[in-house]
Formats: sequence, structure tokens, C-alpha cells
Amino acid sequence: MAILLAKGVAPLFALAAISVAAVELHRRRTLPLLSGPVLYLMAGLAGWALLSWWWSTAPDETVKTGLSLALTFLGGAVLIGAAARFDAREQEIFRTGVIVGGAVGFALIAFEFATDAWLAQYLYGLKGKKLFLVEERHTAAMNPGLAATALFFWTWALAVRARFPGAAANIAIAVAFALILLGNADAVVVSLVAGAVIFGAALALPRIVPWILAAVIAAGVAMAPLVPSLLPNPLEPGARPAWMTPSAAHRIVIWKNTIPYIAKNPVLGRGFDTARSLYGVADIRQYALPGDSRYLPWTVQYEPIPLHPHNGVLQVWLELGLAGALILLGLLLTVIRAITAGVDERTRRAGALAMVTTALTIASISFGAWQSWWLASMLLAAAFLAAVTLPAVGAAAALGEPAAATPAAPVIPAAREIGGPKGPEPTRYGDWEHKGRAIDF
Repeated sequence: MAILLAKGVAPLFALAAISVAAVELHRRRTLPLLSGPVLYLMAGLAGWALLSWWWSTAPDETVKTGLSLALTFLGGAVLIGAAARFDAREQEIFRTGVIVGGAVGFALIAFEFATDAWLAQYLYGLKGKKLFLVEERHTAAMNPGLAATALFFWTWALAVRARFPGAAANIAIAVAFALILLGNADAVVVSLVAGAVIFGAALALPRIVPWILAAVIAAGVAMAPLVPSLLPNPLEPGARPAWMTPSAAHRIVIWKNTIPYIAKNPVLGRGFDTARSLYGVADIRQYALPGDSRYLPWTVQYEPIPLHPHNGVLQVWLELGLAGALILLGLLLTVIRAITAGVDERTRRAGALAMVTTALTIASISFGAWQSWWLASMLLAAAFLAAVTLPAVGAAAALGEPAAATPAAPVIPAAREIGGPKGPEPTRYGDWEHKGRAIDF
């Protein structure tokens, strides 16, 4: 579903959350809801989004998408809370499912690359059309699905490595990693490589890297409105550096167009999910990107901000202002803290930090922050990671939940006495005490 029809992840996520909630209510008479600072900050972000209706420039969109965000966060809290309660047997069953499902998924990706996205062409009716056509191939149809797969990769790799600690597992992980890198989406490639860098660094410096990652996140959220002005203007001849592809150049144009709107409402923002209402079809403009030694001159026709800024942090600043950015920062730092506090094993902690890095990198250069399928993909990935890698008690404690009660020792029935004297215990006829010693003759 994620690879070929990525938007279908949203209803799949909803079905999973409702089903898990129903099963857990039946089994334990309680809703498997995580508690603590992670949940509080998720609720705070959703609450601030809904509160922005008072000053929103598109109040109907604010309420509709705000309610969707609240329900999505609730579903994520249910799935992560349930995963944190898995016992050893449930974790083993789920780990098997992840390994098998990942193997099937990566085989499907390999098939699509080998056949020019044969299934995607059939599903989207791409025969004879230029939609998703990049370098005469249709594999770009899988770009959103590969973004979701990049998140899933880290859980799958940890599960495979734990079950099969040998050379074959390392080869399978390397092949899956390479398959994702074959995609046409630069955002996915950059994000997966960034995750791999953090993974390696966290293995080498397990105590320092979480602090470095937290500092980078804090600086990124705080400085986001200042960064676009520091980047070269790709519309000026000779201004594009060697690393800037046409896709990256277009992103920077969008980010530069976003900054003036942030400056108008820096504290409260324009209101939740109002970025899509800034421009319409009538506002489409033509942007001419000068060519260089690598690329021919390129022209795109888009709104100055097409639906969203293609940067989750800038979108939060634009719509929810400084207050929303601070809530987002608190949520991200709390997630880092939960990982460092709840995951003792070094490789698993490195994998969790790598997945966070991959998700944040993609969110910073692609997709709308509130797209339901993308939020669902991130929350499902978080639940999968908790289910596969975290001990139940440790996961619950890291997320702020009360530790599970230690199970009582099993009651072993007393052995039946054969041929002994009659009478109640502890003292019977024939038993007597002398100087603190119980003597039985």
C-alpha cells in the first residue's frame, strides 16, 4: 500500500488505530494510550492549531484540518501506547511480521525498478502519458512510497539484524538501502543518507550524538525563517552552486516566497492550514531558472507557494507562528529524550535516532506538514519501532507511562504429605520447640 498507493496509508492507519483500540479495550478494559510529555505536547500542538481559528484567514480549513490532526495524533498515541505494552511473545510475533513484510516490500520495489514501474503504470493508467515520467521512466510514481519506506527501513533493519546476526542479514540490509537510493526523489536519498550518518555517529559516540542532534534540531527550528535569505537566489544567472538541482532550486524559490508572510504574523501565524489558501490557479507564475554547465535553462509554472512551503518547520512558522514553533521544538526534543531514556541497547538507540533524522530531513524539504498520509507514515513508523526494539517496561517509562507491575511469582501448591501425623499446622502432636529450634521426631 505504501509503495504503490501512498495516500492509502492514511485509511490503513485509521483502521489499525481503531482495531488496536477495540482489541485492547476488550482484553484489558483500558485504552492503550501513551501518557507523559510526548502526548501532552502532541495535544498542545493540536490544541493550538484549533485555537488559531480565532485569527485564521481560512477558518473553515483550520477547523477541518485541525480536527483531523487531533484524531491522527490520538490514533498515533493509541498505536504507540499499545506497542509499548507488548510482552516478549507479542514482540517476537510482530518482529516476524515486520521482517516478512519488509522482504515482500523490498522485493516489490526491486520488481518495479526492473520493469519501469509496471504495477504503478497499471494502477495509475500511465501508458502513453507523461505523468511521473522522469528520464523516460515512470519510477517517480513511487517517490512518496519510497519516503514512507525510508522510515520503515530502520525498524526493518533492526529487526533483521536482531533475528539473523550474520553476514546474510548485513547483505540484505545493504541491498534494501541501495534500492531506496535508486529512487528519483532527491529528498528521500538525502534523508536516508543523513539517517545513516547519524546511525554511524550514534554507534561511535552514543552519549554525545543525542545532544548534538537535539542542538541541531533546536537551531533548525529557531533559525528556519532566517535560512532562506542566506541561500543563493536560483533565479539569478550564475548564482546556483554545483549542488543545486532544478528541483532544489524550485524549493528555495518557494521558501523565499514564504518568508514575507511569516514576517507579517511572526507570533501567532496566519492560522492553521492556511498556506493552501494563499494562492490559487489564477496566481500561477512562470519562473525561469538560468542554465549552467550542467543544466539547460528551466522554466516552471507554479503558484509562488503551491499549497504548502515544502518545509514542515517553515509551514509551522507560517501558520502557527512562534508559539507553534516552540511547541513543535518541545515535541521534537521530548522525542529525542524518550529515545535516550528508554533504549539502553546501543544499536537500537542509533536506529531510533536515525529514523528521527530521516523523518525530519524529508519533512524539511518535501511534503506538506499536515498531509494525512505523511503524518500516518511517521506515526506508524514510530509505533513499529517501539513494538520491535523497545522492552515493554522501558518503552512505557520513556514515554512517561507508569511501569508495568512486576508479575507475581507463580503459586506452587504445597506437596501432599503422606503418612504424617494429623492436625493443623504449624505445630502438631509430636512437634515441639526447644531454644528456638523446631524439632520433629
